[in-house]
Amino acid sequence: MIDPKKIIILYQELSNNAWPPLYTHLLNGWVLRLSEGVTNRANSVLPLQYSGTDIDLDISKVEFAYSSQHLPSRFMIPDYTAPSNLTSHLKSRNYQKNNITDVMSTNINRVIITAVSEEIYLQSSSIRTKDWYSTFVSCSNYQGASFVENYARIIDRIILPKQFFLASQNSKDIGVVLAVLERGYVGILDLVVKEDYRRMGVATALLQKVIEWGSINGAHTCYLQVVNENVAAKSFYSKLNFTNLFSYYYMTLD
Repeated sequence: MIDPKKIIILYQELSNNAWPPLYTHLLNGWVLRLSEGVTNRANSVLPLQYSGTDIDLDISKVEFAYSSQHLPSRFMIPDYTAPSNLTSHLKSRNYQKNNITDVMSTNINRVIITAVSEEIYLQSSSIRTKDWYSTFVSCSNYQGASFVENYARIIDRIILPKQFFLASQNSKDIGVVLAVLERGYVGILDLVVKEDYRRMGVATALLQKVIEWGSINGAHTCYLQVVNENVAAKSFYSKLNFTNLFSYYYMTLD
């Protein structure tokens, strides 16, 4: 049986590399990630190792670092953290639990893809194109020129093999997904579809292309992350044969 701790460390490494923060700072094994407030993952502490002796002192240093960037102090809390009593220290400092997220995965050869509509046209590129990003922004809830600009900067920092997929119908761009490959694992990021085209097979068509690309490039596993409260998305991925690996949440000092 694979050690759950090793699974968590592996997938957190993969996820961190697939979505690299703009800045990092190391503190006694903790990885402080700062990215102008763009996404919780890229603006939180990853506490998988710890070599310090004074937890509260180091938490204070974390709070100072994030405050200096006008950001809330935030820790990602997977099922395994270092040190193991980190959450009790955070609770005593009034950190609040939020954004429970499930990490799901499947063997790439076991993904169940149903028939895809021939009316959906798919194209891909190894670089972020203007059409891909404008479609992503229009499909998402992200707002503000600064946020949109910094989100693009994070994408452009990905140094791993990646592929951008764009779906269109009747000459209208309607959905996107980003796939990132490392060590045989394909990370599925930024899968979004325009609201008027949801539940019409667009997401399935995009995922089919991700699977094809991953298989050609030697991948054996697909993984993704989905907010625990997003029941519809979790049901969709489960039908494709994805299963839960573990969960994590954030503890934030507002």
